[in-house]
Amino acid sequence: MIGGIVAHKPKDRDLIRAWFEPICEGSRGNVPPAYETIKQVWVWLDAEEEKRNSQQSGPYPEFTTGPDSEQSAPWWEELVAMLVAKFGRINLA
Repeated sequence: MIGGIVAHKPKDRDLIRAWFEPICEGSRGNVPPAYETIKQVWVWLDAEEEKRNSQQSGPYPEFTTGPDSEQSAPWWEELVAMLVAKFGRINLA
């Protein structure tokens, strides 16, 4: 699940799809819902990247640590709030 969440590049997402799609064709308990969640994460991440890119002239900002990191957007909290609103309580393990 975590690999799917951090898959940002198309080739990385293709790798995640190649693992999930054959498994989702059968009955595998929590795998199909996990894949649907990952696809929604990708939609959210792509929309956030587009929004942030339109608000600045450079590429998506790198995550920072130190004094300036307190002013960075709380993207993880926003992502979790979207997932909870759409899917309810989830386990990302």
